[in-house]
Amino acid sequence: MGKSWIIVGLLSLALSFTLEAQNNSKVDSLERIADTHEDPKQRVKALYDLYGIFLYQDPVIAKTYLDRGMELSQANNHLNGIILAYDKYGGLESANGDYQSALEYYQMADSLLQDIEWPREQTLIYGNFAATYKALGQYDQSLEWNEKFIEKAKEIDNQYFVAFGYQLTGDLFHDKGQNELAAMNYLKAVRIYEKSTDIARLGDAFRALGASQTSFQRYEDAQENLEKAIKIYIDLNDQLYLSQAYRDLGLNYFQQEKYAAADDFYKKALFLSQTVADTFGIAQALGNLGEIKYESLQYDSAKYYSLESLRFLEIIGNPYTIGTEYTNLGNAFLKLEAYSEALSAFEKAEALLEPLEVPGSMKFVYLGLSQVYEVDKDYDKALPLYMQYVTISDSMFTVEKVTKLEEVQLIYDVEKKDQEIALLSKDIELGDLRRQLLIVAIGGLALVAGLIIYMQFMRRKKERKIEEERNRRQQAELQKKQLEKDQLERELASQVLQLCRKNELLARVQKEVKELTPEEANNRSDFKRLNRTIQSNLQSDEDWKQFLSTFEKVHPDFLKQIRQSAQSLSPAEQRLACLFRMNLSSKEIATLLNISDQGVKKARYRLRKKLGLPSEVNLQEHLINFRMEQSSV
Repeated sequence: MGKSWIIVGLLSLALSFTLEAQNNSKVDSLERIADTHEDPKQRVKALYDLYGIFLYQDPVIAKTYLDRGMELSQANNHLNGIILAYDKYGGLESANGDYQSALEYYQMADSLLQDIEWPREQTLIYGNFAATYKALGQYDQSLEWNEKFIEKAKEIDNQYFVAFGYQLTGDLFHDKGQNELAAMNYLKAVRIYEKSTDIARLGDAFRALGASQTSFQRYEDAQENLEKAIKIYIDLNDQLYLSQAYRDLGLNYFQQEKYAAADDFYKKALFLSQTVADTFGIAQALGNLGEIKYESLQYDSAKYYSLESLRFLEIIGNPYTIGTEYTNLGNAFLKLEAYSEALSAFEKAEALLEPLEVPGSMKFVYLGLSQVYEVDKDYDKALPLYMQYVTISDSMFTVEKVTKLEEVQLIYDVEKKDQEIALLSKDIELGDLRRQLLIVAIGGLALVAGLIIYMQFMRRKKERKIEEERNRRQQAELQKKQLEKDQLERELASQVLQLCRKNELLARVQKEVKELTPEEANNRSDFKRLNRTIQSNLQSDEDWKQFLSTFEKVHPDFLKQIRQSAQSLSPAEQRLACLFRMNLSSKEIATLLNISDQGVKKARYRLRKKLGLPSEVNLQEHLINFRMEQSSV
């Protein structure tokens, strides 16, 4: 056994020496060309080939070859060589994270390309612009350049470039949260790669498509595409990307609350990441397992996995992922009632995430901190933090609503554009057909009747297409209006929930203040001022104005009709009618109006009396169906 291992070791060593010798021989050959070839263009090409060899081995040496290539190109007015140098300088700056410098180099290359005909390099420069703007997070600019990249790739008939462009478009829409549009573009990339021999890229496209479909809850389609990616990665023995596909499939099951299946795939991903020493993959898989344990109420295990994930994330040093995992750890400590440890974890998360300006992550930090301070009855700190959480949630809801509306409109526009192109192609085909029929008609009038019948058939077919397009547009418009209505209803429910939460918290603080002994009150001169501030917030009209504004959008004409039915209703009674219309319970209404349950009963009695309802009629059901009854009169 020992001898066999020695033999294997010697063979491996001999092979490495052979490969190194071959590589050295190639470098020597290229250097001879770069130093002695009579054609300067061949010398420039050799220098750029040497740059490519050393780019990943020793970037410093690689840059010296690139500098020499640039100097030689400039000395001989070799425009193609200068453009390539700018392209490669941009790539180096991008690799070093200096994206602004990279853009400057690409702009110089693009400027020179306007003077010559070099479509392939022009396509690559467009792609570099798109990738760099994506790295900067400037998605609209990236999409604009990527459209030019795809258009140019189609002109030179490079289907690999086209597929890459579609995949980049999908990545951009995915980062913007527009996952249906992302899936549409990933699918276009899949269709191209399916016709090619590039199986690895096909696997990547299937994985990206499946991950985006998971995001908008197309779980079965997502599973099918992720399983296709997994099969490809297994056949290629690509363990790194296979581990990522396992994590994506685990997330699919996790979102469906199928925790046993999710746990299985996350553990497979963890094993593969450990096998290939992928530190980030190990940390991700451990964090994913912690999320499963948290949702399964196994908080000790959740804490363990979060701590293990942090151990690997600290090696990588990415503040966003570390901060997010500290938030998860804080939530686990909170459930375990280890409040000092929870506070420490949330404070670490705050210190890491706040400078990054990531409100989506910070809102959970604010919520966790407010819960810790609420347990300690430190309401002076709890309330502002909770209000920050509410403010961010409202802002994100609005952004999500606008993004979804934009996505629906973009999907509609894309489909409309595809249909217009199809109709235009058919019109061109019909035009060609008419000319052919005219030639045939000159040779024999006997075909006239048949031609007339054919043209009528084509006209009716076109009319049917136009009618189908009109119906499709109407359906899209109805879906858009329904989406807007659904979003308004969610916004109204969110406002009511926030009012309840605020009033509960303020009422609890007010109760604590009132229960203070005279000695305690005398020691705090600002208690009266605090009590007045709380009372003022409880009776604030601004929240109700915002509530009524949203309510009237969801239930138009309700207040107008209720006022006509009983003209003596006070503003408070009109507000009460709105809350009954939303089918809220007496307890919820009491919290919202800051009155007792008995007060709600009295208000209900006065409202019933003013509406003139007999005792056998249920007031709440009457108000829920009020609009329907009025419209049927």
